[in-house]
Amino acid sequence: MLTHEFGIIEEWDENTRYNEYAPEKYGCVEVEDEVVSGWMDALSMMKTYFHGVHRSEVGLAYSGITLIPPESLLLLEDVAITNGGPPELVELIRHAVANGNYMIHFGI
Repeated sequence: MLTHEFGIIEEWDENTRYNEYAPEKYGCVEVEDEVVSGWMDALSMMKTYFHGVHRSEVGLAYSGITLIPPESLLLLEDVAITNGGPPELVELIRHAVANGNYMIHFGI
């Protein structure tokens, strides 16, 4: 089963390159690929970064590492709620929103 993983970056450092696959470090929640695949269009204009803030992008890196800034989290939450995201992910997003955290996404 292919999965994507979403976690919270508790201590944000804009100078760090997030190149390492480390889901345990960020308390990641796994979401099945078929669920996340259904979100790609809805998230295609969501402001994100790939690996660091020096690489501004939109949407999720399907097979890479995406950094999701606090201003994009309400869209992610809405898409997760309306499109079958697991409750654990919604809870994680809400925690990040409440604390102004960035989130990290590890693609398949």
